[in-house]
Amino acid sequence: MAVISSTKNSSNIIMTEKQAIETAKETLRKILKENHGSTKDEKAMEAIEQLSQLWKTCSIKSVSETAKSAPNSKLVLGDWKIISAPDFPNGTLVESTTKDGNTCHKFQYTLGRISFNIFQPKDMLCTIEGIQNFIRNMEQTDLSKEQQQCKGIATYNVLIDLMFHTPNGDFPGEIMMEGYCYPESDTRVTVIFTGGELRKRKSAMQDCDISKLWEQTFANAYKKADMERGYVEQLMQYVMKSVLKLEMPTDDNPRYEMKRVMKGYLDILYLDESFRVTRGNRGSVVVVEKS
Repeated sequence: MAVISSTKNSSNIIMTEKQAIETAKETLRKILKENHGSTKDEKAMEAIEQLSQLWKTCSIKSVSETAKSAPNSKLVLGDWKIISAPDFPNGTLVESTTKDGNTCHKFQYTLGRISFNIFQPKDMLCTIEGIQNFIRNMEQTDLSKEQQQCKGIATYNVLIDLMFHTPNGDFPGEIMMEGYCYPESDTRVTVIFTGGELRKRKSAMQDCDISKLWEQTFANAYKKADMERGYVEQLMQYVMKSVLKLEMPTDDNPRYEMKRVMKGYLDILYLDESFRVTRGNRGSVVVVEKS
């Protein structure tokens, strides 16, 4: 009888801990929805802290093993969708309508704010439709000598879905930021971005109207920017090129490449099969769900 009682008590504890974590996740989702995804809101910060503490102190073996060394867990891998607010500077929250006719809110920025003035025309207004994060195993044959030294290396690509707004009409596009990541410690992941590109969405490739708007908007955009760039902007671009060994995009090639490694990091605050919370080296907290 004592063994049966002990087993029941253990099962009850496991169920209670699982329920507590799921309740904490749902509370965080609700707060993010109420506050347009902001993780800087006091309630959101409290909810994140509570979820993180429940995770770190959980006695369930599978959960505690992940919490002890989250960066090394296979749960890191996958296609993730960001549900917290973008962290680019000087954004504007605007009201929008979904395909179902419901009201929602999205963030607008200039293309320059989103891309650190890498892509042109930098003053064009864009609405962020969504952000995804792809973390996938990298093939050993595709790695550089430096990357081969990084145990547990994986891609760290960020896809930003955009709607561009121009006097001639609105049209979709996307920015793909390419990089890789690897475990640095039992709590921290190193992230290195290597390049990226501004491109059409695959779904719009064959759309003649969108192609026309694309050409009207981006034709000679970098040549014009070079001619109009002031002294301060020229200096900033020179610094970026020299410090990061940055190869800027051109009218012929809308890609940029960073030849010099610039490391950032993410501290994992929570991780399971479908939910992840991280804090970056600049303090921004990002909440994602599996796509």
